[in-house]
Amino acid sequence: ISRNSACDVVVKGEADITIQKLIKQFQIDKNSDFSNIKGLIIKGRDTGEAELLTDLDQLPFIDYSIYNLDDFVKYKQDHHFITNVLINQRGCPYSCTFCSADFLHSRYRKHSPQYVAKHIKHIYSQNSYHSFFLADNNFTLDAQWAIEVCQEIKKNGLHKLINFEFQTNIKCNFSDELLKELYEANFR
Repeated sequence: ISRNSACDVVVKGEADITIQKLIKQFQIDKNSDFSNIKGLIIKGRDTGEAELLTDLDQLPFIDYSIYNLDDFVKYKQDHHFITNVLINQRGCPYSCTFCSADFLHSRYRKHSPQYVAKHIKHIYSQNSYHSFFLADNNFTLDAQWAIEVCQEIKKNGLHKLINFEFQTNIKCNFSDELLKELYEANFR
């Protein structure tokens, strides 16, 4: 953003903490220069790297009822990409030269398996979607975590109601135990 831009402030990186600080400071002093808040670009000045949320389970579930989904869903299949795609991980422990996801090169963090299951259950209770896509860049990076997610899905009975898909990349970490858990949790 140049100094002559019509845009005053841009939040860069993960905005969870930065946007809260920005709003709070704006409510206190609308004329603040906000330069003390990390993770902003203000009229061409970079205030530094954004503070990262360490406990992703602090994030609330999205309340889709506040949106008019017709503004976003133009075709029936679009609904899948808006409401039942979940991302449960942030960051990546690797710095692969072939990866275009530079924004992922931060500390690897993930929701707890319990949060993942509660989030799926929450969305299902509102919309009865029978298909979910867990769109983490590498769902199986932490194989034990993936196993525990599957176990939570089964514990909550979601495997009987929902078909699941996931993606994983170079580091698959598949074991017989993980494959068995994925199958039993209805990942196809």
